[in-house]
Amino acid sequence: MRLLITVCALVSFTAFTEADICQKCSCDNEHLDCSFMALEDHFNDTDWAGSTQTFISFDHNNIIHLKAFPKLPVMKLSITHNMIVKIDPACFKELENLTELDLGHNHLTSEQLIPAVFQGHYAPESYEPLRNLRVLKLSANALHTLDADLFEHMPQLEHLSLDSNPLRIIDRQTMVALTSISFLKVLDLSSTSLKEFPPHLLHTPRFLEVLNLSSNLFTSPPESLEDSHFLKQLHIDENPIVNITKFPNLPYLEVLSMSWMPDLVEIGPEAMNDLVSLQEFYCSHNPKLEKINATAFSKSAVGSPGGQTWPPIKKITLNNNNLGFLDFELLGHWDRLDTVDIQNNPWVCEC
Repeated sequence: MRLLITVCALVSFTAFTEADICQKCSCDNEHLDCSFMALEDHFNDTDWAGSTQTFISFDHNNIIHLKAFPKLPVMKLSITHNMIVKIDPACFKELENLTELDLGHNHLTSEQLIPAVFQGHYAPESYEPLRNLRVLKLSANALHTLDADLFEHMPQLEHLSLDSNPLRIIDRQTMVALTSISFLKVLDLSSTSLKEFPPHLLHTPRFLEVLNLSSNLFTSPPESLEDSHFLKQLHIDENPIVNITKFPNLPYLEVLSMSWMPDLVEIGPEAMNDLVSLQEFYCSHNPKLEKINATAFSKSAVGSPGGQTWPPIKKITLNNNNLGFLDFELLGHWDRLDTVDIQNNPWVCEC
């Protein structure tokens, strides 16, 4: 009889603790949503007892100081649109399954965001970093530089978002930090007021596939993009580029977006002909773009029909520009395109 009472008491206690966090937030089997609650912290450790959710959100709250989390099975943690200025050392070390962390739209400064924040477990005989973390989003904070060792506890990091931070330049320690991410695949540096892109920055991250440089201050496509090894997607929208005379040689690039450019007037002869793998070209909403040279994409090639080759473009969007003419020779295979959008241009028809 005593054993039965003890078991019942344990079941009742477990049920209570499991329900406790869900009484404070909205939750189901996988998701715990604590957004828009004017919270100033993420509760006490005891409040988390029994939590099994793998997706947790504390977005749009008033958290200023982020303290260490207890042991949780969470895989994706989002704490965006708060007022975080301080994060305790080893704040996430007990979140051993964490694969994605979003700290965007907070007040983090370069002085406060230090490597110790991301420490994992330490023991004399072993080193256990945040080995499962693949995605880190630090968008829209107050970062003007990065600690050179910031990512030393994230050996498997693949996706880094630094967009909407006031970087202005990529200084030496920021470059050291970025080049230390061995398996980086996606890098977002949009809206960071960059005017230049340093040489050799893309040489070390050999697996980089996606780069976003949109909404910056580049007056030409950075030549140092050629240092990349297997770049497949490039976004360079909304930059003050006037004329594109020669795009960097990116032989593996498949997707290029250069839209919403307020000053772009012309894409010149053979300007894009080193993009030999290009499949999708987005160039729209450029109000001054009035000319794309007939040879912009073509490349002379001995033995090819007509002595020229073109990239295997399947999708091209040229809508909402200032184009009056488009030469038939611009692409060598119009019949193979899956998508063509040329609407809302002042076309001149002289049939």
